[in-house]
Amino acid sequence: MIKLDFSRKEVRAGILFLIILPAIITALYIIRFGVNVIYLDQWDFFRSALFPWYNGTLSFQDLFSQVNENRMFFPKILMIGIAGVTSYNNIAEMICSFILLLINFVLLSKICLTKKNWSWEYLLFFIPVVWLFFSVDQSENLLMGFQLSFFLCVTGVLIAIFFLERCNGIDWQLGLGILSGFLSSFSAMFGLMIWPAGLALLLLKEKRTPRAIYGWLIAAIVTILIFFNGWIRPEYHPSPFYFLSKPVDAIGFFFVLTANSVGVPMGVIGEYPAIIVGIIFVFILGFTLYRAYGAGIIRANAGIIALIAFALLSEVMLTFGRGGFGIIQATATRYVTFTVFGIIGTYLLFINLKEFCCKDDLWLKRVFYLFCILILAGIIMGEGVGLVMGEKMKEQRQEMREGLISYQTAPDSILKMLYPDPNVVREWAPVLKKYQLNVFTGNYTAGGG
Repeated sequence: MIKLDFSRKEVRAGILFLIILPAIITALYIIRFGVNVIYLDQWDFFRSALFPWYNGTLSFQDLFSQVNENRMFFPKILMIGIAGVTSYNNIAEMICSFILLLINFVLLSKICLTKKNWSWEYLLFFIPVVWLFFSVDQSENLLMGFQLSFFLCVTGVLIAIFFLERCNGIDWQLGLGILSGFLSSFSAMFGLMIWPAGLALLLLKEKRTPRAIYGWLIAAIVTILIFFNGWIRPEYHPSPFYFLSKPVDAIGFFFVLTANSVGVPMGVIGEYPAIIVGIIFVFILGFTLYRAYGAGIIRANAGIIALIAFALLSEVMLTFGRGGFGIIQATATRYVTFTVFGIIGTYLLFINLKEFCCKDDLWLKRVFYLFCILILAGIIMGEGVGLVMGEKMKEQRQEMREGLISYQTAPDSILKMLYPDPNVVREWAPVLKKYQLNVFTGNYTAGGG
């Protein structure tokens, strides 16, 4: 086995390069494939929030109202601000998503890289985490500015975990954790999962305080009551109880979600292999948690456990809320931004277990090597699929952009790509043009970025 000399400058430079490279690739990905055009949910945002802001009628209810099943209060404020500065340029929103991704990575590093494990050797093992975190397999979120809501939701989750790990009773750090949970919950519905995940953290952490637990529970109840006050399940969504009639389909959906989170796409390897990969990952998670409990490191890694809990709870929520659409829905890349934390958390817990507790455990090594092989395969496939999807999205959205610019003569088939009801595009495109927003900014031309 090759031994690395971590004192050598070349080795350290190589490690830093492999840590920085994924972020560079993601930035270039947005620059290469991002197209400025409003489509799908962005029309609803424009009609319900941005247009009222431009004509001076924006209300609190406009900001608090549902978008699908989400309450996007904070993302709407952020997107209105970006639109005001950039004339509603969607690429500017994508850049904001990338900035949030960078912030989230710093927060993740703060949670995972403690003084105990800060070393060049640990950073070497941290490289797969960076590639998973910045994976362009998140193409739907990276190339649609509206999806900055998902990245902002994750920001709230990570800030909450960071401060909950450090709080001691009812103090300012618990207060910031609660405010961050509020930010997350009112950015995307997934954010509600920070409340049970945060509770797990508070119950597991080494310095557990009942007051902090009670304060967190009260904040959770208040947030949930506010969130669901007047909330209506979208009519076109399947029943959350579909699993009662199709439990096997629901289980398969969950496992495909798990495989998809690491970049192993069902469309490449097939449905049943994807389910098997998902089962293997769940087995590895169970194995890791069992060994971590036996080694007595669960409490020391409460923040990482919270990340895993958040991801698993998000997958359960998706299984109940979206599973009725069919198993193909589980392959949507927009979910990777949340579900990848299950893989990242399991890997980090494995590293802590392997490096600091059980170096000579043969079974631990075997499972760890299997895990690493699957992660490496997932990273390679995820990057490849992301690049292919990026090219397809760019071509499609350039066509959509040209159609929007020529909305008066464009056929319904093109306008339906922008929004299911072409009449909505024909009604609201003149409003965009009036305010010189989006594709109508300045001397616009068809095909421009």
